[in-house]
Amino acid sequence: MFRILARIVVCNLFVAILFVGCTSQSGSQSAGDELFKAMSSLSDGDRELALKQKICPVSDEPLGSMGPPFKVQVQDQSVFLCCAGCEADFRSDPDKFIATLNTSNEQ
Repeated sequence: MFRILARIVVCNLFVAILFVGCTSQSGSQSAGDELFKAMSSLSDGDRELALKQKICPVSDEPLGSMGPPFKVQVQDQSVFLCCAGCEADFRSDPDKFIATLNTSNEQ
């Protein structure tokens, strides 16, 4: 029982650390410059997909607002997240988040 609780605590701590890395960076650059820099680190194909997707389905933050978008593959589909901290939530219910993307792309 202790091992299970210890694993839960460690996993939650890891997610919390990743979430802290999810906060936007402040600096002298404008938000547009930061988005451009984050998106420019992607391959041409991935950049096109991320620009079309626009937002993280988990956090609703603009892709690139927290550094280079984080790419995950699910159901033969590439989905971009704002950061690695969103991956656990996304993987817990990918259909829900993909449906969110499909709904926002239809509008």
